[in-house]
Amino acid sequence: MNTLLSFALNSSISLANPDTDAKIQPAIDNQPALTVLYSGNLKGVSSERYPFPSIAQIQKGENNGQLNSMDFQQGHIAELDGWLLQVPELGLKEGIKHLKSKSLRCKSGEPISAIENPYEILLADPRGQDGLQDLLSETDSKVVQWSVALCTDQDGKTLSLIKRGRSQTMPSLTDSVIELRKSYRTQLDFGKGAFDVVSIGKPSQEFSRLYNHTKALIHRDAHIFVDAGNFVDGASSIVPHETSLHRPMAYQALANLNPSALGFGQNELIGGFQNFLSEIQPHALPYIASNWTSEKPELAIPTH
Repeated sequence: MNTLLSFALNSSISLANPDTDAKIQPAIDNQPALTVLYSGNLKGVSSERYPFPSIAQIQKGENNGQLNSMDFQQGHIAELDGWLLQVPELGLKEGIKHLKSKSLRCKSGEPISAIENPYEILLADPRGQDGLQDLLSETDSKVVQWSVALCTDQDGKTLSLIKRGRSQTMPSLTDSVIELRKSYRTQLDFGKGAFDVVSIGKPSQEFSRLYNHTKALIHRDAHIFVDAGNFVDGASSIVPHETSLHRPMAYQALANLNPSALGFGQNELIGGFQNFLSEIQPHALPYIASNWTSEKPELAIPTH
């Protein structure tokens, strides 16, 4: 089970006898806290998941004769400063280029309604929204209002951005970090005419997000960070019979988090123990294992 947990432990334990006068054993005020961060089975840089539950519901609706779908197209949506860039006619690459223009000026547009569940945001033509919401009733979906910003550059090109809820401020785009989210686009027809649907995925277990979140937590308080294993990618999906090309990046990220203790799992050992040792050697990572023994000193791992 993937997990990232944070909890506080008292670093001072009171040994006071409850039957002793409180004046003799005064309580300790403002006891210092130690934050313990524990992770496990993160599975590395390529571990992100985009479930898109709507796809299964659309296929189920087709099988039941409720609707027809056509032209499924996978793509990406850009997110910056909390705003999502809808699929622009210019194409995503050119759209992002225009978003970074210093001459860009944004103004509010008419709010829109979107269907949202824990894993995706669906934008649809209003005339098909009711049917789509009924179709997605099993996915814990609800209708949410989104703000719209219309951003125009000096060449007169206008891009539409959306943000969840009622936003009182326009996007600040020129210095924003751009993040790409997976999406798909299709057309649905419930028997009253086809309409466009765009689904924007919500990333789950995305390595960069987990890394940045952990880094922010450990710089905020006194902390201990430990990982139970399977922090890195396993086998390569590109090079046959080799380990993932992402592994060096993951080990460097792990070193940057300054862990106090580490366990190793199947992913770490997928290329063999000697390969694992050679991978971690540049980083001096504190791996321990109470159930590992070797007659060769060079293959030894501390037990604690």
